[in-house]
Amino acid sequence: MARHKRLEKLGVITGYRTEIALALIRPSIRVMIEMRLARHSTDDFRHLEMLLREDNRVLEAAEISGKMDYYASLCLRDMNELRDFIDNLTGKAPVIEAVNSFVVLHMAKSPIVPRLNRTV
Repeated sequence: MARHKRLEKLGVITGYRTEIALALIRPSIRVMIEMRLARHSTDDFRHLEMLLREDNRVLEAAEISGKMDYYASLCLRDMNELRDFIDNLTGKAPVIEAVNSFVVLHMAKSPIVPRLNRTV
């Protein structure tokens, strides 16, 4: 416990999380989306990032390299909610030129922090 407190104070441990079986609570689908922007200004990037950060359905989001500019992982109720999410997002961020979506059929591995050798 003292080690945990020390690591928290150093900023190495930044939080804790609980994993739940959402499918046991309500229907849900996992969707990955890619977004390409028409312009690449700092203001456009920051505005899109703010919209993604403020939406609790967005599990993670990142600026990426390649043909697309952003990636996001979503947890939604159904395909109707996906359509509404994309319509709403593109309405608030008209700089989004294209969106590709991919419904997850099976999570082979969930995202976690990689296991590190003990150094602290």
